Order: sequence, then C-alpha cells, then structure tokens
Amino acid sequence: MKEMVLTQRILAHAAATPDKVALRMGGEQLTYGELAQKGKKQVEILSAWRKHHPAMMLSMGEKKLAPVVGMLGCLLSRRPYVVLDPGAPTLRQDQIIQDVEDAGPDLPGLAYLMYTSGSTGRPKGVQISRDNLDFFLGATRNLPLEPPGEAVWLTHALWSFDLSVLPLWQGLARGDRVVWLDTSRGVDFPKLAGEMAASGATCWVSTPSFARLWLRDPGFGEGMLPRLTLFFFCGEVLEPGLALALMERFPRARVINAYGPTEATVAATLMRIPWELAERREPLPVGRPLAGVSLAIAGQNGELLPYGQEGEILIGGPGVGEGYRGLPDLTRERFFTRDGIPWYRTGDLGRLENGLLWFHGRRDLQVKYRGCRIELGDLEENLLALPQVTGAVAALAEGRLAALVTTVPGAGMDSRELLRALGERLTPSLLPQRVFFTDALPMTPQGKIDRRAAGALLEQRMKGR
Repeated sequence: MKEMVLTQRILAHAAATPDKVALRMGGEQLTYGELAQKGKKQVEILSAWRKHHPAMMLSMGEKKLAPVVGMLGCLLSRRPYVVLDPGAPTLRQDQIIQDVEDAGPDLPGLAYLMYTSGSTGRPKGVQISRDNLDFFLGATRNLPLEPPGEAVWLTHALWSFDLSVLPLWQGLARGDRVVWLDTSRGVDFPKLAGEMAASGATCWVSTPSFARLWLRDPGFGEGMLPRLTLFFFCGEVLEPGLALALMERFPRARVINAYGPTEATVAATLMRIPWELAERREPLPVGRPLAGVSLAIAGQNGELLPYGQEGEILIGGPGVGEGYRGLPDLTRERFFTRDGIPWYRTGDLGRLENGLLWFHGRRDLQVKYRGCRIELGDLEENLLALPQVTGAVAALAEGRLAALVTTVPGAGMDSRELLRALGERLTPSLLPQRVFFTDALPMTPQGKIDRRAAGALLEQRMKGR
C-alpha cells in the first residue's frame, strides 16, 4: 500500500521546520517535530496491537490534541481511524464500538470511518479511503489562502464531525498552523474571543450557525481578527444575509460556500460568494464542482435531467467513499459505478444552472440542523424506544428541531422528563429543542402518519397557536 501524500508532507514539514507550531488548543500546542515523533510512537503501539485488535483506533472526540496524534499514527500505520463523539451517550458509543469490533482486522485502504445518523436508530459508518482523502486535499489545495506555511486555520469543529477534516489535514499538509476553539462545554464568548484575538487566524472554517452566533458581539470584526482573509462554510445552508454581514465586518475577507455529504469526503463543490450575489437576498448557489468531481441531476426513476430541472443530486469522482460499513444493501442502494467512475446518490434535491449547483433541500427525512446531518427517522426510532412513547414524528419547524409524540395513558411525563430520557440515547445535536404531546398523530387515508399535517401542526405549536 502506497504512502499517502498527506503523511509524506507532514513528515517533510517536521523535518524542515520541527520547531514550528502545528496545532494549538487553549494552552496546549504541538510543534511539527513533536507531532511527527508522537505519531511514529503510535505506529509502534498500533503494530503491537495489530494481531489482537480491529484495524483501527478508537479515539475520543474531545477537543484535545492527543486524538490528532492517534489519528496520524493510524494513517502512518495504514489503518483507518474512528473518532467517538464525547457528547454521545454510552449506548451510542457502544453501538459504534461494537460495529468497529465486528469489522475485524481486514479493512485495507481506508483512512477513516465517520459515523452519521442512521434511519434504523443506529449510526452508520461511512468508509473514506486514503485515496479519497488525498484527492480531496489535492482538490482544495488552491483555496485563496496565504502561501503554504503562512496561513492560520481557525475552527470549532469536533474531530467526529467531517468538517474538521479540511482545517486539520489541509492545514497540516500545507505546513500551516491550526487553532481549535474548544466549544465542547458550550460557547464561552469572553474566553473564546480572547483565544480568537490571540490566534492570528487567516482562515475561518465553521458552520454558518457558529458564525451567526458571533454576530451578536459588536466586537466581532477586523479589530478582533485583523489577519482574517477567508471564511469557509459547509455543513448547512449559508444565508445571504449572513454572508453580507460578514463582508461588512471583514471587508478584506472572502466568503466561500461549499457543499458535500460525508459520503463524498467533506465537500464536492465550492465557490466564492461575491457581494453583488449576496445583495440580492436570494438563495445562494453552493458552487462549482471541485476539479475531478462530476455532478448530475436525476429524476424519480433515475433518469438524468437537463440543466435547470430539479432532481436528486448525484456526485461522482475520486472523492466518493466506499460505502457503509456492514450495510451492503444500503451501500448498493446509494453507491454505484458508471463508466468506471464511482457515484453517490445524495438524497438531496437541487439543480444545475450555468455550471453552478443549487441546493433545494432533502428528498427524504434527512435534515441539516446546526451543521449536523440528522436523520429524522433516527430521532423517531429513539423516541419510540422510550417505554412511555407510543408514536413520534420529528420535523424542522420554525427553523428548530421539534417532535410531536403520543404516550401511553397516564404516563405522567412532561417534555423535560422526556428530553432527559432521550438524552441518555442520543447526542445533544440530535435532541429536539421542543417536544409537544398530542392525543393522536395525524394520519393519511392509507393509514400512514401524515408527515405534512404533522409538520404543519408543529409549526402552529412553535408559533404558540
């Protein structure tokens, strides 16, 4: 198995500039020399475990620098890594650990597994290969940044969130400095503002929601981040009003809008949003395909649609992953090969126009909320797993995640008690903000839950009607 371009570059930076700071989080930092030395030590440890453990290392997704050493060690030892979300309940972590152990020692060629929400109530592992990761980093190497070695990346993304892949591995591959903001215990604005001001950041990578939080602070601008020249957004819809507000506060900064599912290695499209486009206050395009990426729009029967028509977004090319671990039927349903090119059916609706991709939302029950991809069926399955709950429908209502539930007679459970019980099964990002009780869920004439009617009812409840 060939050595990754990524690891070759990291080791080369360690040899050329061993004392340069590679990673910083709060008061902790690692130089390139220290990172390489610790990563090689991990290789020795993993080699000793190879005969007795699965071919990957489970590393808690806490925002500390130790997991990065473990991830680098995995890549150097040619085995994939998995990062657990520290906020995940024990049940969720146990499900992932069991899935990893069931994989056995034979998973050649993978860089990492990223677990996302699954419609059965269990997380599903997206398999991203070493070639996928090298391709993505090569395709995004020409972002409008300072010369290699001079940029400073700033991000809040958890290691278990694939948005973190860009600043972490692209930053290290370029020989830059990567600064992580620790938001694992909430957003402490004064503390984080101080860290940001001291970071020297030139490139901001986050979800739009995280940037929107900072617009509440009148000090968030060039005075706080005087060197910032780039905002990179992915993970949810970027609103034109947010783009405009950032351009006003950071006149020298460019705003990049990107799109892509975990299954296609972080992002498949991107573009700079010019002022005149954001000023129209209309939905923004999500960009042009990265070099080497193919896009297509498919109709309900899988037929390819012409430019301008709405349909399911298909992504093809070297960034498309290798399916879901241990789920062959779902892999065959979502992944396919055409003319030797791997493709992924995203389940997202969109259109292609003038070479740009426009995102129109989800075709199924997956939604993007606070930068996380959430399968509403996952939330509903875990609600129904509670003994007091007899029916459940989840939806985005008034921009917030909400659920409508029915309970057994005399359950005596209020919404806070229900959320507390649900929190033992799901990560905080999957929990609804509001839960409403009803005597019966709306039904269609065919005897199925009427999701449209349930969504309308949730909208009314959220508005207080």
